[in-house]
Amino acid sequence: MFNSLAAAGVNIRLITTSEVKVSCIIAETEADRAIKALCDSFEVDNSPLMTPVAAPASIAPAVRGVALDLNQAQLALRYVPDRPGMAAQLFHALAEANISVDMIIQSQRCRVIEDVPTRDIAFTVHQGDAPFAQEILQKLGGMLPCSEVVVDERSPR
Repeated sequence: MFNSLAAAGVNIRLITTSEVKVSCIIAETEADRAIKALCDSFEVDNSPLMTPVAAPASIAPAVRGVALDLNQAQLALRYVPDRPGMAAQLFHALAEANISVDMIIQSQRCRVIEDVPTRDIAFTVHQGDAPFAQEILQKLGGMLPCSEVVVDERSPR
C-alpha cells in the first residue's frame, strides 16, 4: 500500500493501524489518484466513492475486545520528511529484515525544520527485534533523513 501511494505521488498525512486494517489520511485533492493507485495495485475492479454520512451522535461503537501484549517495544522516528514514499522506504527496509511491525502511528502534526515539513512515525515490534530494528533505521539515516530514532523497550504497564 505504501509503495503504491508513493509511486502515485500521494503523500500520507497520518497512518494508524489495527489488527485488521491500515488507515491513512491524505489530502482530499489526492483521493481519486490514491483510489486508482490502490485499485490498480490490489486488482480491485470497482470502488464506489461514497459521500460520508455522519453517524447519529447517540450511537457509540461497541467494544469487541481488548488485548495487552507485554512483549512489544516502541520505536519512533522523529522529523521524517513529509513527502510521498517515506513510509514505504521505512517499512520496506524492516520487511526486508523480516521484522514484523504491529501498530503504526504517524503524527498528524507537521513541523517545519529548515524549510522541510516533517512528521513523526512511531510503531511497535517484538521486544527481541527492537535493537535490530533500531540498527536498520539508523543505517537508513542517509536515505531517510530524520534526526532521531527513539526506542522504548519497556513493557506496557
